[in-house]
Amino acid sequence: MSALKIKGAFTLVELLIGFTLLAVLSFMFVWFIVPVMRMANLGTARVDIQQTAVLACNRIATDLLRSSPSGVSLHSRAAADPAEPVVLAVIPIKDVDTEGRRVWDTNVVTFFWDRDKKWLLRRTFPPAPPGSLTIDPLPDYRPSRLAVSDLLALADSNAPYIRLATRVVNFDAAPFAGDRAFAID
Repeated sequence: MSALKIKGAFTLVELLIGFTLLAVLSFMFVWFIVPVMRMANLGTARVDIQQTAVLACNRIATDLLRSSPSGVSLHSRAAADPAEPVVLAVIPIKDVDTEGRRVWDTNVVTFFWDRDKKWLLRRTFPPAPPGSLTIDPLPDYRPSRLAVSDLLALADSNAPYIRLATRVVNFDAAPFAGDRAFAID
């Protein structure tokens, strides 16, 4: 009888060479793909942060447009201890009466930056303004500005809030001498 010769099988050397080539190609593929994926993730994170910042600024601008400079109170870092929060409080216009005068709302919308959590927050009072803080429009239909102590009390309140942005590195607002009432940094 003749010995059967099996054809079509790989030798051990051929298998080792094939696995080595596969390992080298896989390493090169991962070596090129991983940095590209990291850059794509970084780009996506930057776009997300920019979109969040634009939405937060739009929200602040919308609330500022619903008021006038006399309805805006500010406690900025430039005028304060750096450890104190920056607080921007807006008393919006509720309506216009039959004589064309503005009627101010009794709510206060506040924006402030939580330095520890790096959050930009928005709160509306009432419900539950801290202490004895009340907003009463003056007889000449102009809202009263809030004192610094009231602004700091609003920032320290445990009232519900809306988180406008996260990972906020800096938030400051200052009166602006140009054609706008405030500049947001």
